[in-house]
Amino acid sequence: MFKRLWLGLKVIFGGTLPHSDSEKLYLPNKKYYLFNETGNILICTTEKSVTGFEEDIRSAFNNVTVFFAAMTKALSQTINPVTNKPFSTYNYQAIKNVFASSGLFVETSKEVGVFRSPHIGEKLGQNFVEHILNREFDRRTLSFTRGMFSGMRKQHEVADGAELDPDSNKMCRGGQVFFVCELLCGVPTTSVVLVTIEPKSGVANTQDSTVKAKSDGADIDILDIGSTQQSRRKEKGIVRDWAYKKRTYLFISPQFIMQSAGNLNPDNYSSYEELVDAISDDLLKKLNPLV
Repeated sequence: MFKRLWLGLKVIFGGTLPHSDSEKLYLPNKKYYLFNETGNILICTTEKSVTGFEEDIRSAFNNVTVFFAAMTKALSQTINPVTNKPFSTYNYQAIKNVFASSGLFVETSKEVGVFRSPHIGEKLGQNFVEHILNREFDRRTLSFTRGMFSGMRKQHEVADGAELDPDSNKMCRGGQVFFVCELLCGVPTTSVVLVTIEPKSGVANTQDSTVKAKSDGADIDILDIGSTQQSRRKEKGIVRDWAYKKRTYLFISPQFIMQSAGNLNPDNYSSYEELVDAISDDLLKKLNPLV
């Protein structure tokens, strides 16, 4: 026992455990995953089967589904004052406002970057999702990507039709949200990724220089070629870099808050409809776009 204790103290205070060159202290675990139909919820687990999960784990993941459903309903019944049309789950700014006001999300990182792809349609969607979520997926599980690009494109079409000024236009930015529910060695956690793309930011890489990508005299729109069925449009083999903005959050469910923070009012979200109303109120309180 004392030998094990001493070895543990050596590791804590900078020592090393005796091990062969081929032995690894940290080994990656194999993970299994499943997207919901819209691609907004990803369940990722080190367990091969999701059957037989303990009640608290199922409850943690169910909380995500309930919140996403409530947020979707709240968005659909709240009018965007800029367009006079309801918000949607593809509105980047609206979802960011909900996250900032609800008290259930802690922003952990913010990233501005580019991802690269020579493809269109489903393959482009695979490149995008894999880059944003930093994971590799089977394209057969990503059937939602064309709908994702189409939903974001609709947001920009509404803004273009309304001829909005730059500040108002931010309230119509297209985006996609991913709730990533992970069960890692029996410990459940939920992170959230919110991303928006600059639709016409495509830059084609050539051997001589980097130039704006154009086709038939018009700027390439990623939301257009991303929502296109791959078999109906021929790829031109041009590798393009697309600009995006990504925010990552930690999600803390209302149920967890009620159980773990006794000084908070447990009646804040006592019913599903009250949760929907609270999200709607948060949307209306934060109408001024934030970068």
